[in-house]
Amino acid sequence: SISRVIAKEEVRFEKDPESMTKKELEKLIGDIQKKMQKAAADLNFEAAAELRDKMLELKKQLNDME
Repeated sequence: SISRVIAKEEVRFEKDPESMTKKELEKLIGDIQKKMQKAAADLNFEAAAELRDKMLELKKQLNDME
């Protein structure tokens, strides 16, 4: 449960992803991917899974823009 709180905190955005440009979304996806890999390396698999899910959502949104 603690790792879920951490993951949710890490996935908060300064700007709403739906109002981001393609370039901003790509940067955000890269940032989330780094956080996901760090969480996995730290054996925090719940947080890594939450970040992965958010990253997949953003990638889908990015594909819909094209």
